[in-house]
Amino acid sequence: MLRVGRGPQLLLLALALGAAGCGKFREINACRGLSRDINGSLDEIEALSKKKPVDEVGIAKRYAALASKLDARGAGQTPLALAVHDYGAILRATDVALRAHAEATKAQVGRASEPRRELDRLVKREHLAVTRIEAECHN
Repeated sequence: MLRVGRGPQLLLLALALGAAGCGKFREINACRGLSRDINGSLDEIEALSKKKPVDEVGIAKRYAALASKLDARGAGQTPLALAVHDYGAILRATDVALRAHAEATKAQVGRASEPRRELDRLVKREHLAVTRIEAECHN
């Protein structure tokens, strides 16, 4: 009777555990990269928002640039990628809403409050999207 040692079985187990570990390290690196990109951009946006007068178009451009930066991270079907994709869509909508608010303010249109309400809604959606990304990163 031919008896196979435990060596190949242990090797397969080690490879399976290593592959699972590598996936977790990739996820951790992805979350750290997201945090770095998002926090850096939001720090710039916050600094711009404190200047007088507020440059809404400049802030809108920063939101659009952050959305573009996150495009590659939002590709795929993993829960984290889907959360990042949704966050990118919110950032793009914020870009559009800020530009509309800036135009309405510049033209002193009586309906300047509509873009402001849209911005308020987007802030709420942004908080939910960030919470979703954080939840995916802490799993």
